[in-house]
Amino acid sequence: MLAVALGASLLRLLLLPREAMDGDEVFTRSVSVASLGDAWRELRYDLVHPPLYYLVLRAVVLLGGDSPLALRALSLAMGLGLLLLAAWWVRRLTGSWRWGLLVVLLLALSPLQLHASQAARGYALYAFLVLAAVTLLDRALRQPAVTARWVAFSLAAGAALLTHYVAAIYLACTLPAVLLSPAARLSTRRWAASLAIPALALLAWLVSLRPYYRAKGGLDVNMAWVESPAAYDLAALYAGYAGVPDFARGTTLALLLSVAVAGLGLAALRAGAAANGGASRPGRDDGRVVASEWALVAILALLPPAIIFALSQPPLSLPLWGERHVLPSHAFWVIAMGLLLREVAVRRRHLAVALAIGLVVLQALALGPALARPLKVPYDRVAAFLMAEVRPGLPVLATSPHNVARPVSYYLRAPLVVDSFAGVAQSPDDFWLLYRPRALLERAPFDSLVAGGWEVRRTAHFGGAWGTTVVRIERH
Repeated sequence: MLAVALGASLLRLLLLPREAMDGDEVFTRSVSVASLGDAWRELRYDLVHPPLYYLVLRAVVLLGGDSPLALRALSLAMGLGLLLLAAWWVRRLTGSWRWGLLVVLLLALSPLQLHASQAARGYALYAFLVLAAVTLLDRALRQPAVTARWVAFSLAAGAALLTHYVAAIYLACTLPAVLLSPAARLSTRRWAASLAIPALALLAWLVSLRPYYRAKGGLDVNMAWVESPAAYDLAALYAGYAGVPDFARGTTLALLLSVAVAGLGLAALRAGAAANGGASRPGRDDGRVVASEWALVAILALLPPAIIFALSQPPLSLPLWGERHVLPSHAFWVIAMGLLLREVAVRRRHLAVALAIGLVVLQALALGPALARPLKVPYDRVAAFLMAEVRPGLPVLATSPHNVARPVSYYLRAPLVVDSFAGVAQSPDDFWLLYRPRALLERAPFDSLVAGGWEVRRTAHFGGAWGTTVVRIERH
């Protein structure tokens, strides 16, 4: 199993050089190399993420430098840790490493996990910390009188909250397992107390953001592009967890698998409730602990995405939706699949093996496109094109300062620079324009220029559907 996990990490490492730095990663680098005071101000002005990932990465940069590999090393390590911790959960609940190996394979082949492990962003750390916090909570529930275990859970929960705000939803969703535990009253009190200090730390961070939130007029500058998801998006998310490709009835298959996971959770809840109704004795208490653990896995696999989906709908329309925000649920979903197949194997071993092979094949097929081409826009190639094509003195403008200008500028050599597009009226007579065609707000200036009679002299596109187009455009 360790060999499979290390092989997955090696695959990520080998594919890493072809992935160009994107705007978010270049922002990460700027925070990591800035002075501590400047970095703190930049993080607060950004508003989007808590500071812990960036503070940890600063220590990594001090040791290993600020190359793309060094910046992404923390995510690679956290991706490996997630694989091993998920396998431990299956081993813990089934008594066998065999189904843990299946979990490692499914997570190792997941394009979602691959992307998180290759990015200089906090999502891999966030997913690992949520899983670690839940693991430490499980240990605390087994011996609720041991204070040290609750302290460990509190530290991990605090780290998760200060890495990603959505961790709060995952921590809240652990309450049913606490209520199912043998010493439910004591465990509930200690669970609440353990989360109090992390909650206060997060609140203090949020209060410090108030001046920047007011100055920017809210989150629209950062998150206006996030749309409210449709029901299909939620189904497609679960389909992606299973590696089900986008085909007719594919999301229906994923929903059926999710119903099976929900059934696992309901069965565990029922078993725990039945155990709570009887007299306490060692055998019964062990059954209640196992029931709470199985329910915990099923709940965290399915409920947080559904909650975020609901919060993203009108009238709230919070800008929370995104598969990276529910990355921990993918790990719990795969763990639940391992538990389900183990239960099937008790009665029909050959069927369980066939289903396990089917899931691995689906994930391998889903990984195929990620192996065939880079996952990100090749901004290094965009920069190389500009350095070869742009004559001295000709302006280069981008309609997105963060998503396009920042990563292209990272790869450009002086004196060539990319400036922000200020508007049609302020446009020079001849210049190069960079924009993403699929981003309507970024494409709009180009459409306005063409509608106004400007002539496109040269054009090139880099990346897939959400790639970047480079055009030389001249006033006619």
